[in-house]
Amino acid sequence: MILKDVMTPGVEVITPKATLQQAAAKMCRLNIGPLPVCDGDQLIEEACKEVAFAAGYFHRFAEEARRVS
Repeated sequence: MILKDVMTPGVEVITPKATLQQAAAKMCRLNIGPLPVCDGDQLIEEACKEVAFAAGYFHRFAEEARRVS
């Protein structure tokens, strides 16, 4: 088996110019944990729920997502 056979196609990413608030909103909307931060095709970092939560953003978006569901 090769790696491309088990990778997720069409991965959602965010750019380095995005705010932490935008990253938190996207993670909540898509119900995902880590969100790759990419500059073009180059992976820079991964944003995660823990960072957004620590900054006080994730909780608010998670509450909004629960109300909409």
